[in-house]
Amino acid sequence: MKLRPFAILSSIFVCFSTSGPAIAATLVVDNDFADCPQADFNSIQAAVVVAQPGDKILVCRGVYLETVLLNKPDLRIEAQAAPGEVVLQAPAGPVAPLFGFHLLNTTGVLVQEFTVHGFGDANIRIEGGSGNTLRKNVTTLSGMGSGIRVINSSANVVEQNSSSANQGAGITVTGAAAFNNIIRHNETFLNGQAGLQIVTSGLGNVLFRNDSHENPVGLRNVVSAHGSVIENNHVFANVQGIIVGASTGVTVRNNRSERNTEFGIRLQNGAANNLVEKMKSFKTIRMESGFSPL
Repeated sequence: MKLRPFAILSSIFVCFSTSGPAIAATLVVDNDFADCPQADFNSIQAAVVVAQPGDKILVCRGVYLETVLLNKPDLRIEAQAAPGEVVLQAPAGPVAPLFGFHLLNTTGVLVQEFTVHGFGDANIRIEGGSGNTLRKNVTTLSGMGSGIRVINSSANVVEQNSSSANQGAGITVTGAAAFNNIIRHNETFLNGQAGLQIVTSGLGNVLFRNDSHENPVGLRNVVSAHGSVIENNHVFANVQGIIVGASTGVTVRNNRSERNTEFGIRLQNGAANNLVEKMKSFKTIRMESGFSPL
């Protein structure tokens, strides 16, 4: 009987000392502490270094001259101002840094509503991760590459972004380990090579309800980019509309291709066993190799 109070107190101690789940934090960034005087950091990267999985990073109005490496899971990075007022810009120098936001080997990261421009290889790059989301970003003026590049990464969502005036493509999906990515509701225009492209990728990548215009090529799926789904896109006023080349098992369905200078859709370079159906093409459909119409 004398041991009973001790046992009760021990139980209470155990209950109170057991650690619970960590509470997610919200970190605030302001480059000059003018718009958000109570901000925690004046650098996005500094906030990322401190952040823990599950945390949210809110970025106030300003121009941020830095690159941001995101290699932690489950972070939300969100701009907190009117569109175009939170800018991640390549620092001045003889050679532009390769990446603006670089999501490297991570999962569950959201990057939302930033303007990102002037970086070399890609303004935003997802590499080696999965389950990340890029939403409502504006990516422009990549000096050598793409506005957004998804490389060897799976099951990511790239949606509602605008990508223009990049030397390469607006949005690129590439790499043998790039599969089941969803690219939807984006606008790509005035890029140097293509609006949207899937190149040498894994299976199951989807281009859905994107607008691509005023590019040399509106949309292309080439060089062993097998098993893609290209559906409900509007491709217009490009030099070339939609290209499927050297790929198999590609479904091209319900797209609207119009006012492209050379052709609406072209299958070329060993494209075989692909399906093209319910297209609205107001130029030509050029079939150079294996295709199965319905």
